[in-house]
Amino acid sequence: MQMNKFARECRMAVLGTACLVAVALAGCQSQSAPPAAPFASWTDSAAAPAALVGYMGMVTDPANPDFIPEADRIAVFDMDGTLRCETPTYIDLMIFASWVLDHPAYKDRATPHEREVALAIRHAVETGTPPKTQPDDPAFTSVFEGMGIEQLQALTRDYLGKPVPGYRGLDYRNAIYRPMLELIDYLKANKFTIYVITGTNRFQARTIIDDSLGVPPWQIIGTDPELRASGQAEGDRHYSFKRTDTLELGDDTRVKMLRFNKVEHIVTEIGKRPVLAFGNSSGDDAMLDYVASGERYPALSFTLLADDTEREYGNADYAGKVRKKGEGHGWFTISMRDDWKTIYGDGVTLDRP
Repeated sequence: MQMNKFARECRMAVLGTACLVAVALAGCQSQSAPPAAPFASWTDSAAAPAALVGYMGMVTDPANPDFIPEADRIAVFDMDGTLRCETPTYIDLMIFASWVLDHPAYKDRATPHEREVALAIRHAVETGTPPKTQPDDPAFTSVFEGMGIEQLQALTRDYLGKPVPGYRGLDYRNAIYRPMLELIDYLKANKFTIYVITGTNRFQARTIIDDSLGVPPWQIIGTDPELRASGQAEGDRHYSFKRTDTLELGDDTRVKMLRFNKVEHIVTEIGKRPVLAFGNSSGDDAMLDYVASGERYPALSFTLLADDTEREYGNADYAGKVRKKGEGHGWFTISMRDDWKTIYGDGVTLDRP
């Protein structure tokens, strides 16, 4: 196999320009060309499409020693900030704040702490600053205790029609990065199976993604809340589900799908090491390194930089740190500012506070 040579060329390309990417990967392409790359929303200088086209020329050619069978062509993606808008804050936090502060079914029952957390989120959105909340705050589960899965998904689905604060012409249902949607389409055309691994509640993530990315619910791995049967007593782990029971959300989180938990659940739920990975934050680092360190097949990892301050809530200083980290790990970096002609499509503009 030529995997070691390929990996070295990829690391060189990460540190160079898109031209270097094309040169470094040209040797990986075969005369048996993969499907055309639908990268209309990407700039000509973007490194990621060039890398992927070269990669596909190698791994989809049965005559190439680095050919990957279709069953092993697996790509994993983070969701918020990698596939979908995560600014001015995550959609699940927005739903939480709306449920606590505005919804007639719960606002009068919210505890002082739940209201405090919800108000902090709303203040952050109104001022355009990151919310000062902790992802493991018990308020995020206590507010939905006793709710059915279908009710939570209906609440989430209803929220998708709301406008995204800080933007004109954008609602949550359509808050998908168009270039990444094109990338997923390209992978599917090359017979890749797509998984989404996200820190968002699994049941909400399934609703948020729904049909927009063409990823079925069993390929969406998210944070797992506690589940219990309606007739189950607190702490009873020997309870057997009865026909008269319904499933309810508990007041705890079983697994927060961040950092090493992403790796663990790739192993336990997918059962194979992916060959492509895409993320954007420290919560994805373990997943990106796990995929990039695979030895059976050539593998690539990509990290997305939120560096566009004209069309998005970019942060150049933070993006610079992510770029430096990515280069140090041998990941490809994707720049919103430099690599994308559009983020959400025509008619969407930034209107931040």
